[in-house]
Amino acid sequence: MRRGGRDIGSMLLEAGFTRSTNMNIHEYQAKQLLAQYGVAVPQGQPCKTVDEARGIAEKIFASGHTLAVVKSQIHAAGGARASSRAASRGA
Repeated sequence: MRRGGRDIGSMLLEAGFTRSTNMNIHEYQAKQLLAQYGVAVPQGQPCKTVDEARGIAEKIFASGHTLAVVKSQIHAAGGARASSRAASRGA
């Protein structure tokens, strides 16, 4: 993928990742990294508590938006592999 004439892989290498680096990062971390290099990403803010989420939502609504989305993420090793195995068994 290219952005502004630059290859995303080159940007990641500049940021200190290697070709063998395990990219076990959350989506919000990936967005922050890509934004550092000028890639347009949707707005969002990570939070860890209900109170933090409420505060972020209040700011979103105060700025005139009428809708907010809450997305929960966890690192779940093997989750995708387990899903694909279940699908291949017809589960």
